[in-house]
Amino acid sequence: MEGSNGKKMLSDNGYHVLANAIILQAIKDFQGAYRILKKYPDSKAAEAEVKEITEFFCSEYFMMLTDTDGPTLLRKIKKEIDENGLVLLKRKDTAKQKLIAAYKARLKGVIHNEHYLEICG
Repeated sequence: MEGSNGKKMLSDNGYHVLANAIILQAIKDFQGAYRILKKYPDSKAAEAEVKEITEFFCSEYFMMLTDTDGPTLLRKIKKEIDENGLVLLKRKDTAKQKLIAAYKARLKGVIHNEHYLEICG
């Protein structure tokens, strides 16, 4: 697709690929930081990264990228880590694959105000 200035523009498919890549990287970054924070609760760097990524999942920018509910997705990631312990997930880990598949399928969760405030408040 070309814009009025003759330069190629990002197609809708390209936009979705880029948006998904941004969100999947944020998921990976959050998983790593959250695991570190659980293992080292006094880690200011991990705490700051978890806070920054949480703000991203609660932002208008995130909502522009996807229809997926950011706070619900964060709760699912935290639950997965809390239930599976601090072991770093490997590429073929089925729990991680299921989480990413759920995102890719754009599962929408109904979120109540108190849950939103718990995550994004």
